[in-house]
Amino acid sequence: MKKALIIIVTAVSIIAAVGCSKKNTRVLLGEEDTFQRLTHLFDKKDYKDFQEEARYFLSDFPGSKKSPQVQFLLGESYLKKKEYEEAIVSFQRVIDRYPESEYLDDAFFKIGETYYRQKRKPQRDQEATRRAIYYFEKVIDLNSPYSETAWARLEDCRNTLGMKEYYIARFYFRRKEYKISLAVIEKALKEFGETSAGNWLRYKQIRNYLALNEKDKAYSLYSYMTRQEIEDQKLIKKIRSLGDDFQEQK
Repeated sequence: MKKALIIIVTAVSIIAAVGCSKKNTRVLLGEEDTFQRLTHLFDKKDYKDFQEEARYFLSDFPGSKKSPQVQFLLGESYLKKKEYEEAIVSFQRVIDRYPESEYLDDAFFKIGETYYRQKRKPQRDQEATRRAIYYFEKVIDLNSPYSETAWARLEDCRNTLGMKEYYIARFYFRRKEYKISLAVIEKALKEFGETSAGNWLRYKQIRNYLALNEKDKAYSLYSYMTRQEIEDQKLIKKIRSLGDDFQEQK
């Protein structure tokens, strides 16, 4: 029993010593050495230790010029581990605490990118997509080096929202509620008409017109679509099928 007690006490002492050792190391190291240690941990992809040390750095050196970079890298470490909520919080702190830093536009882009990675299929909830759009628009407003990528991401997000409306319109079409389907489409086209989803919306618009026996409107829109450069092969086949239907009716 006495021997077991000695072993336990020894183990506790070692753990305490390790903890004290880490703390003493932080005390002994200056700001620059601590920063170098941090970047070394980050480069090694030792994100767990990096995150712990980064939080201590931000606490121990609150006025450091390195703080914006450390806070940004903290967000990056969470993003690389796919810990999205923590990443967003960390990047948002760059925006809130260091609005004059060179990492401001990086932080806006990274938050947008974090939400973008959580973007779901059009049929599902699109909250992450809408949030991604907000931050990508901020990046573009800042005239950031990320603007070109933000534009591409933004267009993809808007197309996803447009396709969300397409599936809603299709739902009503299948229920034979054609006027409601058309109302959904007409509203969606005002916002997403220039995206590739816009062509899918127009295709469903034609189908609604035909279902309502509004053949002139259907054919006019079909003629318009045949003059557009459409890359989606699935949609091209559907439009051609409409053409066959029009020919049969003639």
